[in-house]
Amino acid sequence: MRVVQNLWMPDRGWRDTWESMSELPPERSVLLALGDGEAWEASSWREELRARFPNVPLVGCSTAGEMEGATLRENAVSLSAVSFDAVTVRTASTSLATLEDSFRAGRSLALALGAPTLRHVLVFAEGIAVQGADFARGLSEALPEGVRASGGMAGDGFRSESTTLLEGDSRSSGRALALGLYGASLEVGCGVFGGWMPFGPPRVISRAQGAFLMELDGRNALDLLRQYMGDGIFDNERIMAFPLGICDEGGHVVAVRALLRTELQGRRVVTVGEIPEGTRIRFLRGSAENLLDGAGEAVRSALKEHRRAPDWALAVGCFGRRCFLGHRAGEEAQEVTGALGAAVPLSGFLSYGELAPVAGMTQGCLFHNETMTVTTFVEN
Repeated sequence: MRVVQNLWMPDRGWRDTWESMSELPPERSVLLALGDGEAWEASSWREELRARFPNVPLVGCSTAGEMEGATLRENAVSLSAVSFDAVTVRTASTSLATLEDSFRAGRSLALALGAPTLRHVLVFAEGIAVQGADFARGLSEALPEGVRASGGMAGDGFRSESTTLLEGDSRSSGRALALGLYGASLEVGCGVFGGWMPFGPPRVISRAQGAFLMELDGRNALDLLRQYMGDGIFDNERIMAFPLGICDEGGHVVAVRALLRTELQGRRVVTVGEIPEGTRIRFLRGSAENLLDGAGEAVRSALKEHRRAPDWALAVGCFGRRCFLGHRAGEEAQEVTGALGAAVPLSGFLSYGELAPVAGMTQGCLFHNETMTVTTFVEN
């Protein structure tokens, strides 16, 4: 496997020439572009890539920040040209225009890519008009046993107005796309970790409707959260510092859901992603040190599945973590790079939701918020 990375910025164009990657076998290569702001919206870099590599799949998504190695960037396009030795690549895409379409979209992608030699699926999806848990469930139920998926939802920084996916030389909203990676020579590691710490007793969601959370253990959710957070519950940035942990039957947190905002008139809390009634949850809190350590732990979990250093890694972290970390947000990419090793090419972005399997999962993925997910690739 060969990975060549480049960076496009509005004021200077491409940072490096493409001489080191003059030829890319179309069936065994992919161009992954991740970007935001003015840079992402520019057409010149897309046109140049299509002219230079006309038959190589060009895919990607808008972000809330790009990780290029140990650096967290804004208003740039991070480009990774990945060429496999024997692994083949196929792409699939589908519409995702409404929340109600999420399950179908995930299932459609899985069915389009299913084949006996499918090894892993990388997924990028609309970041606003999507029900992440339903999308992950549709994807997981239709993937073959033994095939996992990872990736994330597109971002739009603090604006949260529109997220877009890149397919070829066109950007569009309301879509989901996936890369199928095929071949026995590919080894994939997945790690997901948040660094959040549970506090308070386990609770059960007793009344909810979609992403609207009304009651916990028969008590009004807004009133209960206000006991812990005070009037900070009404600060939409501060509320992200207190996500909810979804627990398994043993009480262990397996996925995280961010709190998006409170609605005083409706006396309810809005979560990022549906949490069904009857779900057992824990309140979570964190510190900058714990979240940064969590990013490194996600890498270490992924590396346990390999016998040598990866050829490439993709990190997808949550935009909510950036809000929480503030001026220390750039340290998260440094933690990931430090745990991987500086010699491993790292691509990554901040998302509106992460997709990754948790430990013990052999099929599909779960939808996460406020986590760092890392996917590592080795071609033997």
